[in-house]
Amino acid sequence: MKAMKVFGLAVALTASTAMGATVTYNISSSVAGQTIAAGTAVDWMVSLVASEGDNQGVATFVADVLVLGPGDVLINKTLGLAEWAYSFNYLGRGPGSLADSGRLGGLGMSGVLSTGTNATPGKLEGFGAGYAVPWNPVRLSGKNYIGDMVWGLGLESRKAALLFDPAGNYDVAGGVIDTAGLPDGWYTVKVIPGSTNILQMGLDLSQPLTGNFASPATGVGSEFRFYIPEPTTLLLLAGAGLLIRRRMA
Repeated sequence: MKAMKVFGLAVALTASTAMGATVTYNISSSVAGQTIAAGTAVDWMVSLVASEGDNQGVATFVADVLVLGPGDVLINKTLGLAEWAYSFNYLGRGPGSLADSGRLGGLGMSGVLSTGTNATPGKLEGFGAGYAVPWNPVRLSGKNYIGDMVWGLGLESRKAALLFDPAGNYDVAGGVIDTAGLPDGWYTVKVIPGSTNILQMGLDLSQPLTGNFASPATGVGSEFRFYIPEPTTLLLLAGAGLLIRRRMA
């Protein structure tokens, strides 16, 4: 699914009035703030945090990832497409596994599914997921469960019910940045929110709904940085580290 279709469906899910809710897109990495050698794979992960008390979780999220090098210009590298990052206690999926059947996209988000487009070097555009209309919740029917949607994505108050690790994050998508051949300097990785919708308050999401159930929210982005030094500087740093370890031994 191309980004244009994702944005189109996200708009279709949107109600006419906003509720003032916010969704923070947190982007993180195991090398955030570190000095690394060119060629080191830089991982990134986006997790969502929804404001409490004014929504019932994220309904649709869409975002871009930008990688800026020295001079704040996009790097000349094609970014890999996003991978879904499941950390949910839903349908027996393992915590944090980077795998997606392409059907659910999270807690039953089968209406909007895009791993993004990477035609512009240094940029991954329009990855995201969202619920389809109508609302079809997981519920008990006789002796069997039916439905495929679960609410609460991004809410601290729903972590115990939805996450394998209640102290963890709502990780939704991630990837790896190739840094081979990049020049020395500081690099900034940003997540820029696109169309963002939340599940409205006051709706009984344990039952099917035929009408609209989403309202627009304000998406808040974030960033992390890493540094690639000149090769000679990296050798000096490595030598200093080795000397310190010898002295401590």
